[in-house]
Amino acid sequence: MKRIESRIVNVQQGKLRGVAGRNPEISVFRGVPYAAPPTGALRWRPPQAPASWQGVRPCIREPIVPLQQQGQFADGGHFAEMYRSEECLTLDVWTPAQENTVEKYPVMVWCFGGSFQGGYASDAMYDSELIAARGIVCVALNMRVGIMGYLCHPGLAAESETCTCGNYGLLDIAFALRWIQKNIAAFHGDPEQVVLVGQSTGAMSLCRLAASGLIDGLYAGLILQSGDPLVDFSIFHRDYEDALAEGQRFAEALGARDMETLRSLPPDAFYPNGENLYTRIIGHPCVPVQDPVYFTTPFSLSLFTEHTASVPILLGSNADDSLSICPCTPAELRSDIKARFSVFAEEVLKLYPFSTMPQALKMQSRMERDFWFARLRYIALVRAKMGHAKTWQYFFTQPYLWPGIGLVGAVHVSELPYIFGSIRLLKGYNYPWDETNDHIFQIMSSFWSSFIQRRDPNVGWLPVWFQRSATHSYMEIGLHTGMRTDDMVLTAQQLDLWTRYCQYRTGISVD
Repeated sequence: MKRIESRIVNVQQGKLRGVAGRNPEISVFRGVPYAAPPTGALRWRPPQAPASWQGVRPCIREPIVPLQQQGQFADGGHFAEMYRSEECLTLDVWTPAQENTVEKYPVMVWCFGGSFQGGYASDAMYDSELIAARGIVCVALNMRVGIMGYLCHPGLAAESETCTCGNYGLLDIAFALRWIQKNIAAFHGDPEQVVLVGQSTGAMSLCRLAASGLIDGLYAGLILQSGDPLVDFSIFHRDYEDALAEGQRFAEALGARDMETLRSLPPDAFYPNGENLYTRIIGHPCVPVQDPVYFTTPFSLSLFTEHTASVPILLGSNADDSLSICPCTPAELRSDIKARFSVFAEEVLKLYPFSTMPQALKMQSRMERDFWFARLRYIALVRAKMGHAKTWQYFFTQPYLWPGIGLVGAVHVSELPYIFGSIRLLKGYNYPWDETNDHIFQIMSSFWSSFIQRRDPNVGWLPVWFQRSATHSYMEIGLHTGMRTDDMVLTAQQLDLWTRYCQYRTGISVD
């Protein structure tokens, strides 16, 4: 049979041609534009429709990295070699379809993480060829990040039809999903079977969008990996009014007193020598805001709204996700706990005691792990209480062998190689992909593929994965995969503490 690249693929804007993947039965289309380049007068505006083109557009280009700071989100060396550009509103597609295929395949849409400051769709870690080989059309999105994606300024709000600004990166994702609805059939994807998958801040982005109603009807399920709406780090969300004032201060520091001047500045003015200038001037980066028009739902309630009531969700965390959090001295950790947990701070300090630096490092990691696990449990149980669609929880425990360091535990992002099977593609990585790792890859990719295909992770040859409920707990995924009880992660006292704290945050009881 001829591959899909052997014929012309028609999307609304024109004709596309892809290339063969490493597996000749998979075709890959890179750099497909889903929106107009957000440059010039379109900088810091909602995404606009892409222009049509004549002839056949070859989708074989080298990946473009959204404009961002340099070096923080590298995939083993590839990143430093890549061109960063504002002309980044593109997506990559992997399809198993052949020229004479009549079947429609379910669709996975991938949203990368990166603290809202970095990342890109074509990172080798996210290579989706092995998932596509399971009969899934895979799409990886680029969106604006950092200063280009989340700057707020009174001038931007004044010129907007909605009198609001910011959150351009989130609006990019929503726009891309509308493009997918109209065009994914050209790749033999089924627009009624689109499942959104996000990791870290990619998952948080999906939560915000799901609660907003902007993507209602554009997707059929959610997979949220190590990212959720109950995360309480202020670095991931800002007050809208504060963001407006900070944006004005930032523009004035650049000598720009109006939007025309700000838009006329070259990209390097915002990232001189690869540095995030906003962070240097303001003290923290540009991130999403709860604006008064699009994103009015409190972030903590994102998965409890009418917009997500009928959406099945698979969510989870890694046993050592918290190792990605910067370590604190005992004094810093104590101060952070008091600031974050308010009236619960003394109880937290009692259950996670420390006095020395080694103790502080250990307790910080354990506290964050427990809180992460417990708040996902809380989300699932509240959804069950509300009668929402099923929610499944996982806990990933397979240690990760970091190049040059050794085993570092099941750290943030370490589940990705076991979903995509991509670790061997990363430049400079020498990962011992033995039978054990391959077995875990088969387990995790099977769970994920089943959820994408049927909105249920269960696979006949694997342990039964029960949805979260009062009687069923979570699935451990690792060397020993199976259903587990909560007391294997945290004590009854710890579980009670974090449940009450989540209830305090949301005002919703699980009882």
